[in-house]
Amino acid sequence: MGLAVLLTAFVFMNPGLFVLPRMRKAAADPVLKGNDIVNPINTVWTLVAAFLVFGMQVGFTMLEAGILPGRGKPSMF
Repeated sequence: MGLAVLLTAFVFMNPGLFVLPRMRKAAADPVLKGNDIVNPINTVWTLVAAFLVFGMQVGFTMLEAGILPGRGKPSMF
């Protein structure tokens, strides 16, 4: 019973999903703007730079741990 209610609600929310292909209207050709390309590139570059900074912090921590003698390592972390 519950599955039938969920399926009915799904079909009701998405009426164009189960339409036959010959009954669908052709979608207009999308217009590609310069901003549609630049924003994802900026986002990817920002994420790559952030991950590089995280890696540099880990590397610096490892460098500091290698320089300190064994008795000073717990206080460094």
